[in-house]
Amino acid sequence: MATITFPVKSFKKFEDPFDKKSPRVKYRFLVKTIDVPVSLLDWMNTNPREQNLSTDVSKDIADSLRGINRSFHLWNRGVLFSADSIRYDNKTENVEMVLTDDSIHGNIDGGHTLRIICDYIKNVHNRIEDYETQYVEFEVVTGLESTVLLAEARNTSTQVDTTSIEELKNSFQCIKDIISDQEIDGERYYDRISFKQNQYHGSGRKKESIIDVREFIAIINMFSLVLYPQGSGHPIQSYTGKETSLNKFLNMGLKKDEKEDVRKLAREKEIEKMSNIIPDIIKLWDEIEREFPNVTKQINKRYGRKSYSNYHTDSDDRPIIAGHAMFSNQAIYYTVPKGLMYPLVGAFRALVKEDADTGLYQWVENPFVVWNELKERLVESILTSSLEQNDNPNAVGKSISAWDGVYTKVYIYSLERQVQQ
Repeated sequence: MATITFPVKSFKKFEDPFDKKSPRVKYRFLVKTIDVPVSLLDWMNTNPREQNLSTDVSKDIADSLRGINRSFHLWNRGVLFSADSIRYDNKTENVEMVLTDDSIHGNIDGGHTLRIICDYIKNVHNRIEDYETQYVEFEVVTGLESTVLLAEARNTSTQVDTTSIEELKNSFQCIKDIISDQEIDGERYYDRISFKQNQYHGSGRKKESIIDVREFIAIINMFSLVLYPQGSGHPIQSYTGKETSLNKFLNMGLKKDEKEDVRKLAREKEIEKMSNIIPDIIKLWDEIEREFPNVTKQINKRYGRKSYSNYHTDSDDRPIIAGHAMFSNQAIYYTVPKGLMYPLVGAFRALVKEDADTGLYQWVENPFVVWNELKERLVESILTSSLEQNDNPNAVGKSISAWDGVYTKVYIYSLERQVQQ
């Protein structure tokens, strides 16, 4: 909880015209930029995007703020907050803004403007006179039970992506509950998953190490028996369309116009059923990505000669790091394109079934044992598909025959094992 008091000008109150007793009230007022409370930055959870201050839009805001024409409050859209309550003192011209719950109270729009002003106040005291002549407009709404609809309506100057809005709705919580403590070789990949726009900007993390939540969802979608029942065709869309995969996850087999709470329930139920296999799916992806180059050597394939392997050596003929594995973040000397990875990993959905007693998904065979048994044949198959597609990984990822080739091998192996047992 926080009670933040600061001086304002031109305070206006707008009651709900349909219900004057409604707690939903809007307030507008102007604040001298030097008087904007820096403590407001502690209440940013309600903004659907992180603020990227290196964009052209952000630079334009900063330039406008430093202008000498004293018109910033006219041209800038201002700052929008949700609060528990607002009280205005006519004598002191101070506003007292109370924020109690950071899930519904805080900044909703104008986050870039707010952060630019506060950063300037904190870091550039010797030129504060540039800002003393400017005002910024504040809009505060009280009585909200949720900020989602308001955030969707207001964040339009730079389009907010779907993931940011869905993160605000806690749509990914069911996934977070499963993977938040998962590690691969000591690396907690959850810490690098971006659940909303610009989440890790300015964090010091390399851009290529950030995992788009849509990528994560596209991978686990392949194993959903609701989205892709056995025998219904291959989940090629997981490779070709990350936004499509996100929408499939959000709707979970239901129509988009179905009620949101119904879709949410279906989504959470399916992820709960997958809870035992999701960590394995991610570990399997990592194992295949890291072992793939060594397997090509075992079958006498010169993978390093393919341009998409990104294999290079230095002047002393020592291999140069080509990148890092997506989930373990371990250094790799060869890259494996996702056009090859998706069919390979997706082939193991042939091992998934629903337990008749618990309703949870389980493996009919240990996927890591199966990979160890079949890896040479699977890699041979996908490399053959690559040759057939003129070594175009993108074409491989879209090729039904490429998906068929690896899936069939895993499926037949599982059938043979069941017969033996």
